[in-house]
Amino acid sequence: MMYCVECGKQILGDAPSCPYCGTLVPSMDPVKQVQEEEYLGGFTSIKLAKGMLAGYGIYATSKRIIGIKSRKTALAALGGGLILGVPGVVLAQKLTYDQSSKWIKELDESKDFEIAKGHISHIEIKKPGLVSKGHLAITTRTGDTVKVLIVGQKEFEQMRDLMQVFLPESVTVVS
Repeated sequence: MMYCVECGKQILGDAPSCPYCGTLVPSMDPVKQVQEEEYLGGFTSIKLAKGMLAGYGIYATSKRIIGIKSRKTALAALGGGLILGVPGVVLAQKLTYDQSSKWIKELDESKDFEIAKGHISHIEIKKPGLVSKGHLAITTRTGDTVKVLIVGQKEFEQMRDLMQVFLPESVTVVS
């Protein structure tokens, strides 16, 4: 999912411009993008889910949040295996240009959704309880909400820390 930089409405597919306001979709040239964008961190876990899909990842750059489906994580967790090659949580650690470029390229190839920082009005992170699930709810300026369920305490803490690095002024933590 991508959102228009001008009106904030969702743009489906690889449209060259916004179907609502006509604004051109920015180029996703990886070299230009990485020069302007820094990988902040993220993680994938079987204890994150979007819809019916368990095994999901949330990543942040200096400009956007990216969600990725991760069936490999779900299958590995069921089989007890490890997943390699998935960017992990990297907070407050400076990556080289090449490392940042690699992670952003990999995330772009796997993304389920992305929301630009400027289009986010609110981020709510709800702590999971003993019988209830927590969530990450990202609300855009147009009122659309993307929700990712959080089952584990460790995942809640990682998500809270990541979102506070990404956009601290928009984060609300609910117990």
